[in-house]
Amino acid sequence: MNEFIKAAGCYVKDSTDLGFGGKRFHCRISQPLEIYVSVVSFDGQLMEYAINPKINGKFDYVITDDSLYSNSILTADNFKSKKSFLHVNKLEEKKYRKKVADDLGAPFNPIRIDTARLAYQVLYDPINEYDYGTSCYDGAEPLGRVAAHYFSRKKDVTEIRSLISGCNPEGRIYAIELLLTKANDGDVILTSNDKMLIKKVIGLDLTIHTCTGCIGQRKKGNEIFSNFLLLLE
Repeated sequence: MNEFIKAAGCYVKDSTDLGFGGKRFHCRISQPLEIYVSVVSFDGQLMEYAINPKINGKFDYVITDDSLYSNSILTADNFKSKKSFLHVNKLEEKKYRKKVADDLGAPFNPIRIDTARLAYQVLYDPINEYDYGTSCYDGAEPLGRVAAHYFSRKKDVTEIRSLISGCNPEGRIYAIELLLTKANDGDVILTSNDKMLIKKVIGLDLTIHTCTGCIGQRKKGNEIFSNFLLLLE
């Protein structure tokens, strides 16, 4: 992790605890141009990083391998191009996904999520940074909310259930909201496993980035879903 930060010349602006040994760092590189970099580590090892992440969650290039980082990506030409890159260390990513699933008591899928399924990837992948809310700061919907709309229109909740044990803290909260809303509307019946998993997730000692208009806050999962707790009994 430190090796990558040093090689990239990153200035770490802030960090977020993802839980389960994961951390996300928001970095900036000032030379040769001002570039924003998101970095995710697991137990101190680099898991993935994104250069010039786009607000819509898409990347121009996605590289997956078993290396710590790729020197071929950390070049001035790539920085100047303003192209967006996602580089994933497959070994560390698999370890982290298994750790999250095991600790939550959820099934572990050893297959990497297809990055072409953008809505799922946005809510699952910890590299994605967004708030939990409906209208944030400039009045726009946060990326997680946009992705959640895709699943709100689907009757099948299989993917929603799997996202509750995903690796993105805010993504898990959106998935819980989707499932609880459908249950409250009578579209789905919560199973005992659903209730157990939701209680585990919202009971985690993690703060969730939330937004209401121009106000940003950090809240615990139990605070966010206080009005839905009767559904979990």
